[in-house]
Amino acid sequence: MVKETLIIGAVLVTGALLASRQLSAPRADIPPLNTPAWQGEAPKYGEQLLLRRDAQADAVLLLKHSAHEGAYRYDGSTRYLTSVTDQEWIRAGGTVAECGKQFPPPPQVLRINTQPHRLMAGQRDIPTAGPTVLALTESPSHRYVAVVSASGAAKPSPLPFLGVATEGQRFHQLVSLPDAAVLGRAIRIPVKRSEDVLAACWSPDEKAIVYYDTVFTYVSVVEL
Repeated sequence: MVKETLIIGAVLVTGALLASRQLSAPRADIPPLNTPAWQGEAPKYGEQLLLRRDAQADAVLLLKHSAHEGAYRYDGSTRYLTSVTDQEWIRAGGTVAECGKQFPPPPQVLRINTQPHRLMAGQRDIPTAGPTVLALTESPSHRYVAVVSASGAAKPSPLPFLGVATEGQRFHQLVSLPDAAVLGRAIRIPVKRSEDVLAACWSPDEKAIVYYDTVFTYVSVVEL
């Protein structure tokens, strides 16, 4: 009887812990979309994500990994991601955005103060949804910056060259330039693992931002 009671107690405690973890897990306003065709090996130097809009369908965005055949088609009307051929990528015909060539704005315009990780415009502190600012990505027109912040504290990354690691909820926000004004509301973006580092890429028409983990296992699309 004692043994059975202990077993039941352990099961109840385990269930409570699991329920607590589920309740405390970060939520997201947009779904993570798996990219299985890009998985299986570590990214190599020079590999990058490429984006192009379908010239015949404004809601369709094509995503391509520079080192893999084929591509993915994102339909903004359904938020679904489907695999397509290289011919579909070529047929889309829109301008190509090279994500590896999108960078933060000049530090004199907007920067991250690393101790602590706050967003600064000159000497002005810009409020963000998360207290820890992780990354800035300037739009092709240099009119906007995508800002990623987190609710957790910054910590050493297992791959420092990929960016700052943290835990907790990740947030996307949009900041205009040159006035450094925060536009609209913060959007919660998903991560699958607490140690994931996210990168941002603007579509060529600046109507969408694709967030992707830096080992290319999933993406999320924020439509503007």
